[in-house]
Amino acid sequence: MESVYGYLCELLESNSPAALGPNGSNLPHIVRIIAEIFARGVLAETSPTKPRLVALVRMIQNDAHLFQSCVGSLTPELQQSLQGALQS
Repeated sequence: MESVYGYLCELLESNSPAALGPNGSNLPHIVRIIAEIFARGVLAETSPTKPRLVALVRMIQNDAHLFQSCVGSLTPELQQSLQGALQS
């Protein structure tokens, strides 16, 4: 699974239109996937992909309105796991 999430990072880091969707319309789904990764503990603490995912979420977080629209639909559990990852 590490390679799948690493590839997701590559797509997002390169601003792939296929991954982001028109006008970034896929970002709420992507944030949900990332929150699920953290909530389920899919990646090891030493995984090089973890900080990449955190950095991607922080980039989204720079746009407060966009971030709120992405996080607003998450369950409290997913919001908490995402917040925990951002604080680590």
